[in-house]
Amino acid sequence: MRALLSIVVAALVYEGVARSGWFAPALVPTLPTIARTLWAMLGDGTMEHHALATLVRVFAGLALAVLTGLVLGFPAGVILVGALAASARSEAEDVAEVRGFRRGWHERARLARVDRELAEEVARVQRKDDGRRYLDAISESLPEHEWAEPNFHL
Repeated sequence: MRALLSIVVAALVYEGVARSGWFAPALVPTLPTIARTLWAMLGDGTMEHHALATLVRVFAGLALAVLTGLVLGFPAGVILVGALAASARSEAEDVAEVRGFRRGWHERARLARVDRELAEEVARVQRKDDGRRYLDAISESLPEHEWAEPNFHL
């Protein structure tokens, strides 16, 4: 019902503009004039000729548009696919580099921890060794009998 009302309102607006005199009757004829001309052209066979000519123009325009779309679209699509593939490859390389960096960072952190533990062990051994040297130096400066085993007689 709403569609029919829209068509009726559009026809009334058109008829009002056609009868207003704002445009030449050859450019905007009234609806009864259009109906009479359509009926006359259908009766004498000229409407089929005009309809066929219009359909030929429409399909020629469609064919031209499809051909233009293929000629321009296919290379654009190939270029786009190539660019996307290059971008994806570049992105994959970036991800691999980041993963390698992270893996390298973890490896560097592990090696730094091992280095720190090794340095602590070396320092502990040096302290122990320094302690032995100190004791050796003291023992060399003391007379031999003071370092002898105690001799307890019960």
